[in-house]
Amino acid sequence: VVIAALHGGLGEENEYSIENPSRYIAKNIKGLDFVFAAHDHKTTAEFVINGTDTVWVIEGGSRASNLSLGKVILNIENGNVIKKYKRASLVPMKEVVSDKEYMSEFSREFSEVKKFTNQFTGVLNNRITTRDAYFGPSEYIDMIHSIQLNASGADLSFAAPLSLDVTVESGNLTYQDLMNIYPYENQLYVIEMTGEEIKNYLEYSYSKWINKMTKKSDNLLLLSLSGSGERNRFKNIFFNFDSGAGILYEVDATKDYGQKIKIKSMADGSRFESDKKYRVALSSYRASGGGDLLEKGAGIPAIELEKRVVARFSDIREIIYNYLKSNGSITAVKLDHWKIVPEEFVKEAAVKDYRLLFGE
Repeated sequence: VVIAALHGGLGEENEYSIENPSRYIAKNIKGLDFVFAAHDHKTTAEFVINGTDTVWVIEGGSRASNLSLGKVILNIENGNVIKKYKRASLVPMKEVVSDKEYMSEFSREFSEVKKFTNQFTGVLNNRITTRDAYFGPSEYIDMIHSIQLNASGADLSFAAPLSLDVTVESGNLTYQDLMNIYPYENQLYVIEMTGEEIKNYLEYSYSKWINKMTKKSDNLLLLSLSGSGERNRFKNIFFNFDSGAGILYEVDATKDYGQKIKIKSMADGSRFESDKKYRVALSSYRASGGGDLLEKGAGIPAIELEKRVVARFSDIREIIYNYLKSNGSITAVKLDHWKIVPEEFVKEAAVKDYRLLFGE
């Protein structure tokens, strides 16, 4: 029995993706029985046909919401396997009670971690929420942009919401709050990109995020109305919805991919040039090709990504932590460096989609 256990998402059977290759591997590599997928937070227990073989692909979502279970029955005659019966399923963990012996064994370490994460780190002067980030500039994402720009000295910043629906109220912040604000251990990188690559990067990002509207009754966001779970109703993964800061631009919801983005100028009003090279602050995950925005979007070959990196800093959560320790508080300011147009066309659609996503 051959099992491929991957830190890779599902993807498509007939298209290879370095980040989401599981279905492709199940379809195209001979000899596999199971592919255990991960990374993209989806849930499935499905089979893929590889020639005459059946290969099960299983993924249990995230945060231990399910266990991926594969079962095999072997028919053996005279010491030889003559038949394999395979099946896969997901086992929900929602009602499973924590093991007392396990909890007791690690209680001291748990208490130490809890003490650390509950320590006071600073004050957030205003409420922030990821909910606003899908419809235009938000205090939440623009705070990340400002942190990245100030720490790196870069010309531009790219950032996305890393949690689907998180709100942090104003007031005292603990380290746990910082983990809610920035949940991943991404470092801050600066890479070099041309103006044309920046434009194409944003085109790709918004093509996964903003619907092409032909009438006011259309959805503004690219939704799958039957969706649920980690993505809610988004058709694509929200943590790849990068917006930019440091440039002023518009996103036209009525235009096709490749024509949605109009960059008007740098944030200071100076000219933005397609053939000029700019220093761009972004996460190490994105700089290494995560989300395909640099490769499929900007058109930078994977082999070239490492060469584009011009500076590396500590992880982004630590930068926020150090800022709070130095300054005592932080105010999340909306930069308003971009907007979705035509405004009168998308206004009602934004209200409708907000209710679809969050029920309010």
